[in-house]
Amino acid sequence: MNLSIADIKKILPHRAPFLFIDKVMDIIPGKSGVGYKLVTANETWLTGSDMTLPGSFFIEIMAQTCAMICAADAPNPDNLGQGYLAGFDLDCPGRAKPGDIIAAHVSIIKIWGSLILASGNIMVEQQELGKGRFTIGLVEPVEM
Repeated sequence: MNLSIADIKKILPHRAPFLFIDKVMDIIPGKSGVGYKLVTANETWLTGSDMTLPGSFFIEIMAQTCAMICAADAPNPDNLGQGYLAGFDLDCPGRAKPGDIIAAHVSIIKIWGSLILASGNIMVEQQELGKGRFTIGLVEPVEM
């Protein structure tokens, strides 16, 4: 299963400049998927001489991808409710630059009512820029 930017905008409330995924591919509903982000020179965050996307953005790219993986398995994906990044353990030694296509490979490890534990890594081509685990807390439990 694949989701376009139009599909993503129907589900996520995020909009530019805080919508960090452009498409999600290879979704196994409720299990895994790959979110993609094209880094452009027009990014609000890229200013001055350091034209790199900070690693701190990688966790949000993975969290938004995780939301799409959950939405693919939800009975009403247009009404998922609100989720918040509840915690993360992330190592991001790499940086992305304009022209890079970030691939966020995300797997859901476990869902406990209103908590989602997931892991992922951030890749640009064959180079790993970051990896880690994170927890998303939902206002309402996931119905899957």
